[in-house]
Amino acid sequence: MDKGSGHIGDELRAERLSRGLSQQRLAESAGVTQAHLSQIERGLDARYSVLSRVASALDRRVALKPVLAQSERHPYEDESANRQYLLGLLAARRLTSDRLLQFRNWIERSRKRHGDYPYFREWLAILDRGPSAVAATLVDATEHGRYMRSVATLLPFVTRAERDAFYRERLPAMAHSL
Repeated sequence: MDKGSGHIGDELRAERLSRGLSQQRLAESAGVTQAHLSQIERGLDARYSVLSRVASALDRRVALKPVLAQSERHPYEDESANRQYLLGLLAARRLTSDRLLQFRNWIERSRKRHGDYPYFREWLAILDRGPSAVAATLVDATEHGRYMRSVATLLPFVTRAERDAFYRERLPAMAHSL
């Protein structure tokens, strides 16, 4: 199931959404509860056997690989960019059809208010490619990903309070500057 996002829950969610499946329907196919599937998608611990059953219900298999966690969490040299990257990780975990629609509506309103800038068109094109493309853009560690995250407010995915709590948990040394 490895697509390079670094989090199997993100990959499961993206795959489920790309197939138009609800959590309930996939959970039933995999023989787990909807609540358990929700926990897996949010990144909470799951046994390999459970992940294998969910992946099998999607006609996939689980592939494990070592990851350098530190470089994934902090791909940039400046703290501000790393905070934005972490926020992108959180937003990618929160992708739902409602939040994607809210994001599309925000972009359309912004285009009317501020003009038809290229980054608005690019986000709309990414949204048209589906949840997997949005998730990939939100966690893209390249400069392009950084630029696209800076355009998005990410508010349909993450409230300000959630954002601040997320930063405090993952970047305790920087919490005082929120």
